Amino acid sequence: MPEFLNLTQEESGQIFELTEVVANKLELTKYQVVDSDYQQKLMNLYKSGLEMILNKEIVIDELGAGSYGKVYKISVENCKPFVIKFFYSNAGGNPQCGPLAEIPLAIFTNKHFPEHFAKFYFGKIPFKEGENGFMVSEFLTPSPEGKFPKLQDEKWKYFYGDGFGWNDPRGNIIGGKICDFGCVKIIDKSNNAKSSFKLFK
Repeated sequence: MPEFLNLTQEESGQIFELTEVVANKLELTKYQVVDSDYQQKLMNLYKSGLEMILNKEIVIDELGAGSYGKVYKISVENCKPFVIKFFYSNAGGNPQCGPLAEIPLAIFTNKHFPEHFAKFYFGKIPFKEGENGFMVSEFLTPSPEGKFPKLQDEKWKYFYGDGFGWNDPRGNIIGGKICDFGCVKIIDKSNNAKSSFKLFK
């Protein structure tokens, strides 16, 4: 859970359960026309639920949708904002994108390259039909100090590309940090695995 919210174990569990329910009821699917009024009402209920648990004012803003999910910014009174990505239930079986790949990659990169990836807080990998996964991570803002991310440590290296540049809020690398964990290629330097890049147009 986001440590800056100073949650109790009970509050953490309540937020996880609430987020899980909302993720499944959103019924997000790729390439399908959805009822935007229904989604808005559900996000309003999510906002009310978070406010009841945290006893703080919440503002939820939709940031956009990509190939594998939809992202919202969650602003909490007197706390740092964070983002939640709700994955599509039918986003496909890409081994480098979607909840099956992005959540483990978030955990791994936060351990080995924490200064160059958004902080990952928690998530849900869907294992049953009808479930939608989600992940919650740090909200990043553009920074003039943004630099090209570090590419390797003693044992591991990673590859990543973004067509918008390293400090553009339209892209997935903001303020020198990568905020989208999809298609990050992790390589053990003792092997000769080939690299892959994520490109955006």
